[in-house]
Amino acid sequence: MPRDTRTLLGPGAAKCDSRSLYLDRFADPGAKDSGDLHPRRDWFNTLHGKTAPSSATGGGREWLTQVAANGRGGIIFAQLQSRLLVNMVGGVMENAGLCLDRFGLPFIPGSAVKGCARRMAIQDLLERSQSNRSSEELATLLNDIALVFGWGNSDWKPGRQRRRQRGEWIETEPFSDFWWALADDSGGRSADSQRHSRWPEVAEKAAAKLFKKLHAKPRELDKLLAPQLPSFAGSLSFLPAYSIKTGANALPLAEPELGALELDVVTCHHCDYYASDDPSERAEDTEEPVPVVFPTIAAGHVFIFAMLPLRDSSRELLSQARTWLSGGLGTFGLGAKTGAGYGWFDTGDKVQTVVLGSLQRASVKPSHVLLGEFLKWDDRQLRKAAAAFAFAALVPKAGREATIEYRLTLAKFILENRTALFLREKNHAGSDFARGVKRLAQEFQILLP
Repeated sequence: MPRDTRTLLGPGAAKCDSRSLYLDRFADPGAKDSGDLHPRRDWFNTLHGKTAPSSATGGGREWLTQVAANGRGGIIFAQLQSRLLVNMVGGVMENAGLCLDRFGLPFIPGSAVKGCARRMAIQDLLERSQSNRSSEELATLLNDIALVFGWGNSDWKPGRQRRRQRGEWIETEPFSDFWWALADDSGGRSADSQRHSRWPEVAEKAAAKLFKKLHAKPRELDKLLAPQLPSFAGSLSFLPAYSIKTGANALPLAEPELGALELDVVTCHHCDYYASDDPSERAEDTEEPVPVVFPTIAAGHVFIFAMLPLRDSSRELLSQARTWLSGGLGTFGLGAKTGAGYGWFDTGDKVQTVVLGSLQRASVKPSHVLLGEFLKWDDRQLRKAAAAFAFAALVPKAGREATIEYRLTLAKFILENRTALFLREKNHAGSDFARGVKRLAQEFQILLP
């Protein structure tokens, strides 16, 4: 690094407070652990010791939080159930990248979110195809998938790609996920001959629907419609997913500190074998295992996933895409090493309810009208109002007393304007007034005096 930068930040940028900058600009790609020397591990330990500012915010994160609190858009809350690896190959350090924003907080790129949802949609198409659903139903589903995620020229091409290996042509990956999913048997390449049985009919019916939706006409009516479809970018925008701190106590997992990283390790037991160019080399159990550390995003983080409609997208498509994304996060996971248990999310009803309630409580402000009314109340009225929240079974279920705005304003007024009243009864076990105030303070994460 330049001399003035080294002087300011210290050797190895140890004084660099920004961990996103430290991760991207001050890594040592040549650092390899060997014997008693652990330069790679030491570098990641330094990264692990850097934390994101407690007040770190971003425009995208704040906007998503406001949209979610107001109940608008295709929003999904998901809590990470295991460590997350995203952008592993995108960093300077080998297989050790992370997606951190400029504040050092983790996020998930929109392309990864879209890929997760699309994978679930293709799985849905495959399972319905194998359960002998009607061609009309499959065509409608294929039409929805194509409209949501878009398509390119190869997406309507049946068959597999070919490549030359040792003088012979072999078939490899399919051209199209659409074609692959419309199979009578998904057992492998040997079953490809059976895959053609449903493809032409379903693809042609879906293409006819798409031409009508796009207000277009095929160029040649006497030929197959599907190959004539123009490329389409999709009718939904999948936004980056941002991590947030909810402060909720009822989530399936306890939330870590926002942006918390954890070091993980993978151990190679046959380095010499994998590094050798000798085809006769054998993987003997005499080599010393080499632990390699890498950073991960800690389990328990809550992410907001959002989709926005584009190009006259319908509410039905947005709802369907939300279902696919929710299913993909819980079924396939997201990021690297999902097969080993990384990157799995909980998108259940409990997570949706708890996080939404927490965000709504955080976004509400005390009512000036109610504050003016409470100023005229005497101690007896305040005691009665707060005591109504002492027990969960007695909490008002209707009227203004049941609104978030009323509960927050009452708690704030008592704790800030009638503090002495609360302190007199704070430690009285039989005081329903004190118990009610404590319950309200806990709901809105207000510190008690």
